[in-house]
Amino acid sequence: MHHCGSEDSEQLKIIPAKISVIKHKQFKYACRGCEHEQLSNKIITAPKPAQPIPGSMASPEALAAVVTAKYCDALPLYRQVDIFERGGYLRLSSGS
Repeated sequence: MHHCGSEDSEQLKIIPAKISVIKHKQFKYACRGCEHEQLSNKIITAPKPAQPIPGSMASPEALAAVVTAKYCDALPLYRQVDIFERGGYLRLSSGS
């Protein structure tokens, strides 16, 4: 048998959204000289990264995904919560 060509085929693969947690570490600094001389022991902490919504744990990417699903895809928030829970990304107890 001799080679007389080939046929190509394609298959669609969907990879569900990946949700991960980004941890930020804030370093603290103190003056050793002030500690030994018992002066005011001021501790300085590095600032946190700016948050799009103060006090929220949502990243800009998370907010963009939720807003896009709600307003562009007409997916209500309660259905988005169901999707996150089903994927194991969100654990909410309805009794609390």
